[in-house]
Amino acid sequence: MCIRDRIDRLDHELLEVLAKRMNVSREIGRYKKERKMPVVQPGRYDDIMQSRIAAARAMGIGEDFMRLVLAAIHEESVRLQL
Repeated sequence: MCIRDRIDRLDHELLEVLAKRMNVSREIGRYKKERKMPVVQPGRYDDIMQSRIAAARAMGIGEDFMRLVLAAIHEESVRLQL
């Protein structure tokens, strides 16, 4: 298998994982609506950012890059919960 094929397969896996995560975000949105909870919970967001960035750093992934990725994922998750 050539390197490009490996990248293509990994990109597809990333998309599958993101789709699963967005489905869970929709479930969370329904849960929050039923209980009249706010969509955005700043404490949870801060905890996620800190822990995921630390994990990414340990894996050799740049902190700024991870912050951008997580912020984009969070933004889409919030949009799906509204």
